[in-house]
Amino acid sequence: MPGKDLLLNSIETLKESLMLGHKQSQKYPSTVIGNERELIIESLLARVLPQNIRYGSGVIMDCYGQTTGQVDIVLECEQSFSLPITSGKQRLYFADTVAAAIEVKSDLRVQKVQAFEQSHAVQRLQRKKSEEKPFFKNQYQVPSYIIAFKGADSTTIAKWMFEECREKKQHYPTGILCLEPAYFFSHEPTGNFEAFGDSAIFAFLCSLSNWLAFNRDSQFDIKNYVALLAEAEDD
Repeated sequence: MPGKDLLLNSIETLKESLMLGHKQSQKYPSTVIGNERELIIESLLARVLPQNIRYGSGVIMDCYGQTTGQVDIVLECEQSFSLPITSGKQRLYFADTVAAAIEVKSDLRVQKVQAFEQSHAVQRLQRKKSEEKPFFKNQYQVPSYIIAFKGADSTTIAKWMFEECREKKQHYPTGILCLEPAYFFSHEPTGNFEAFGDSAIFAFLCSLSNWLAFNRDSQFDIKNYVALLAEAEDD
């Protein structure tokens, strides 16, 4: 079988698994299956990304004291740490050690406001700038993705990003992946990128992989948080 057919088959299988799990979870109350977040992790991320990546959810803070609300999925950088809040499932993360944040929505058409506000809260966090290595400006921000099982068409999403975000002075999400209709758009330091149909999930994984590689090679240092802790003790 040609390589292009193998690739297509693999991507189609991933999407089918996601959409089947989403369809099945709709029959149960959200208190029983809080499923969309777990579905993205178990049916997509954990199946394709390296095993040394740790997934969780919780609050992200930066060394200037800014925080987010609860983020659905947080990917931690290698050889980093986070702190438990009330249990092992909810944690306090440091912006400098977060590889990416993901907000998961069932239908972006009706959950757009919450998704974009959370993405903005993540994007406004700042990682401490390194004097040793020049970066693009928004590489100091934590990459923030939105994944929606159902969403608007690509034209509408582009309008949300480039008209409404600009009007509200919100940061653009790093990327938006809609599974139905299948569409991916990313706004990154190297430029904008979009993909449709079976290419959408693969494009999202490529974008996420690039950010993971960047974080692995970065010079961010969480010792900067010691000063913030000292300020809290003095208050």
